[in-house]
Parts: sequence; structure tokens; C-alpha cells
Amino acid sequence: MHGITHSVTIADRTWDDLPAEIHSRVMAATGQAQTRRIEHSDASDADLPQGIWTVDAVAGDRFVHQILGLRGDGSVFEETRTFLTDEIAEVSFDSDGATVVVPGPSGAESIRVPDSIGRAVNRRNETGLERAAKGIGQGIAGRLKEVAGEFLDDPDLEEAGIVQQLEGRIRRAEGDDQT
Repeated sequence: MHGITHSVTIADRTWDDLPAEIHSRVMAATGQAQTRRIEHSDASDADLPQGIWTVDAVAGDRFVHQILGLRGDGSVFEETRTFLTDEIAEVSFDSDGATVVVPGPSGAESIRVPDSIGRAVNRRNETGLERAAKGIGQGIAGRLKEVAGEFLDDPDLEEAGIVQQLEGRIRRAEGDDQT
């Protein structure tokens, strides 16, 4: 894919502005997601003139990876893969995000995902107390990041802090449910 990538998150709610055909597919596959990340890339593919939406989400015990696009005739191109989080063999992180290793028809396959999705998948292996404690720490770090963004007049840093706090609250609630 070439072009500009735009990310939308649950925190900013701009995913509600997706084309109706794309929005309905995203909600059908990830409506119950605790963590969802949607990236839109302007594609050079003439068959998908509005670009491609890549959706990664964690919903309960499932990881969902979707690739969606609107064709010129208005029909939807869709590739949706769903895995139990227990099926994920490995999660690794680097400066550009995370890689999730999942079972494929010919063996293990790697899927690139945003860092937030990698963290959400990875924390499925934590105990309840560990998840709750890390959620508290993540929330505190997110609040500090938000304040730093306000102080430095950096809206991206501020938004990242808000997202991190939301993820921390979710993580803490999940941990509390297990204890």
C-alpha cells in the first residue's frame, strides 16, 4: 500500500464516520471489541478507489484482523480472519508496532498490528492481579503523558495519553473480573 495512513481509535470516535458499507462490516466483526484500531491507507489500486481500511481488534478471547475496501461499483472487498487469543504463538514489538504470529493454512503466519493491539493480545496471558496492577500503572503513565501533552501543547501526545488511560482502565477492569 502506498499513500497516507490515518489511524482512528475508539477514543476519538471518528470511526463512526466510515463509509456505511465499511462501518457495518467493522461493527459486525468487532462490535464487542475492548480494543480496536482502524487504519486507512490511500491505495494505488484502481479497483479500490477509496483506499483500504485495516482493522485490528481484541474482543474477549478473540483477535480479529480485517482488510476492507470499497470497489468502484460500490461493493465491498473483505478479508476477515479471527483467532482465539490462545492460538497466538508469539507477540513481538519493535519501534513500528507489533507482530502477532498466528496459525495459517501452511504453518505460522505473521500479521503486523499497531502496538496497542499487540499489547492487548499479549496481556491475555496475565493473571488477574497482574493485569489489574499493570492497568493501574498504565493509567497513571497515560495521565502523565496527557498532562505533558497539555503542557507542551502537543495534541498527539495528549491523545496518546488519553488512549493509554483508556487501555489501562480496560486492563484493570479485566484484572478485577478475574480476581
